[in-house]
Amino acid sequence: MNDEQLTRLLSRQPLRRAPASLEARVLAAIAAQEAAPVLQPSATPPRGFLQWSLPARAAFLATALGAAVLTLKGLGWAATDVRSSLLGTVVGAVFDKIPTLWLYTALGAVGMLYLMFFGLGAVAYRTLFTDR
Repeated sequence: MNDEQLTRLLSRQPLRRAPASLEARVLAAIAAQEAAPVLQPSATPPRGFLQWSLPARAAFLATALGAAVLTLKGLGWAATDVRSSLLGTVVGAVFDKIPTLWLYTALGAVGMLYLMFFGLGAVAYRTLFTDR
């Protein structure tokens, strides 16, 4: 029997109603999903930063700037403490022996790894959260 014959055979069958118990369970499941949408994942992907409200963007930027300032101040205090210790002297002597080209190369490699990580994150986001 091919697909065409099967389709004709099935289309001639009388329509039957689902059992009442099945219908009640399906309707209850639909009502439960509509009653608790918070527990369901969103059908739309998260909105981009430029689509946030202005107060939300301002709060995020202020928080990020504050965290950056605190981080830089903390690093400055730590560097001051390290420079004044024996450990700071040893680390300084070691860094003086490393060629500058090697340091710049290492810094460039870390930057490239950061960009690659950022790119992989963007690809993962597009793969997992956007509709095709």
